[in-house]
Amino acid sequence: MTRKTAHDYDQELLALFDAYVHGDIDRRKFLARAAKFAVGGVTAAMLLDELSPDFVHALVLAADDSRLAAERVEIPSPAGHGTVRAYFVRPSGATGARGRLPGVLVIHENRGLNPHIEDVARRFALAGFAALAPDALTPLGGYPGDEDSARALFQKLEAEKSRADFVAAFEWLKGSAATTGRVGAVGFCWGGGIVNWLATRRADLGAAVPFYGSSPDPAEVAKIRAPLLIQSAEVDPRINESWPAFEAALKAAGVAYERHLYPGTQHGFHNDTTPRYDEAAAKLAWERTVAFFDRHLATASAPQPAPADAFLARIEALCDKAFAGRVVADEPPPKGADPFAGKALVMHVRRCAAGRVEIPFHVDTDRSRTWILTRTAAGLRLKHDHRHEDGSPDSVTLYGGDTSTAGSATRQEFPVDAESIGSFERAGLAASVRNVWAIEIEPGERFVYELARPGGRLFRVEFDLRQPVPEPPAPWGAEAAPKPPPVP
Repeated sequence: MTRKTAHDYDQELLALFDAYVHGDIDRRKFLARAAKFAVGGVTAAMLLDELSPDFVHALVLAADDSRLAAERVEIPSPAGHGTVRAYFVRPSGATGARGRLPGVLVIHENRGLNPHIEDVARRFALAGFAALAPDALTPLGGYPGDEDSARALFQKLEAEKSRADFVAAFEWLKGSAATTGRVGAVGFCWGGGIVNWLATRRADLGAAVPFYGSSPDPAEVAKIRAPLLIQSAEVDPRINESWPAFEAALKAAGVAYERHLYPGTQHGFHNDTTPRYDEAAAKLAWERTVAFFDRHLATASAPQPAPADAFLARIEALCDKAFAGRVVADEPPPKGADPFAGKALVMHVRRCAAGRVEIPFHVDTDRSRTWILTRTAAGLRLKHDHRHEDGSPDSVTLYGGDTSTAGSATRQEFPVDAESIGSFERAGLAASVRNVWAIEIEPGERFVYELARPGGRLFRVEFDLRQPVPEPPAPWGAEAAPKPPPVP
């Protein structure tokens, strides 16, 4: 039997089906409106059945293909629905450090992790990637086995939690021992929109390929750091109407992107389970996608930078930018007046030189504090430069410590050093001789400064990296500050 294509159906009927698939009309309305196309013994219900996915006959790679190793995993998602289930697949034999591969996060359409998306994940694995396909319907029991039920369940999802689930999946794949740490994302329809959104939230996303996905908020586009390969159908007014604003924002922000518009294709042209599938366009789009990931994720196999260098590079990427913060932990609470309550807290990555970053921390008009991070031969050093309004140094200043472990690209800890202990003891600050400072950075999300000591003291200030604020004035004594001693 010859397989039907979009050319066998009236465009108005295809538009009705698109509206049905995306929840704009229900099944009853589709059948009523499609009735005029039901001729020659074909009913409206038969037309719907023809247009709906046929997973069995479109299967490309069987679930038990011996060339692949697949498993079901559960991923913690504390900011989302608690847990998200996913399908994880990679080439057989890709184990151990030498078997690490670039990762690809595969994000489904608005019906959850159905058999087609699992098949697509297997195709990426066969192409040499470690592919992870999460199921947004996990909190509602997972993909229910049929598209109509899945579509209905999708309407019940909490959007913000679902997005957080995909962030958790991205982090899981990035940190997996099966990957090199370089991860790209590809998504289809609803998943394409999630890929666009993820690109505005994760500066460490290696590459992004949205297939006919909704555009992100133009105001958020400047946050994108990943190169984009945008795959668009020509006959897709619902998605394409937002392209001019998206493109203008991409150009204004200097984001690296390429867009391909496939002539004569319908929304969903890559999905080979329905008549909207366009074989030639899908094949070309697939080849472009794999080549794009190969090109942008290929550096994953190169030696990774030391955690200290990766950490410092993340902060240097924020140079000349300022961000607002808030105290998220202060235990035990201050006995007297809280010096931070009700005040504007701003960090400013003000100076970046080779192996050195200066970060003034402003508390309203108090510009006395600057954190100084320096690369040493063994790791990193954190010092606190405290000054009076006239620029003169405070009696307790340039205290801090060096890292004692490798740490990670996201968190570094600095136990108090001997010089600082002596300074604290001379000033009668006995409790401070056990200080351990820490800094955390999650690109595109948050920067955290932390002070902790045994016995329960914990102070944390969290800064929102999603939205820069105007740069504050220079810290006190900025021009008069002495040059730091040479780095050993």
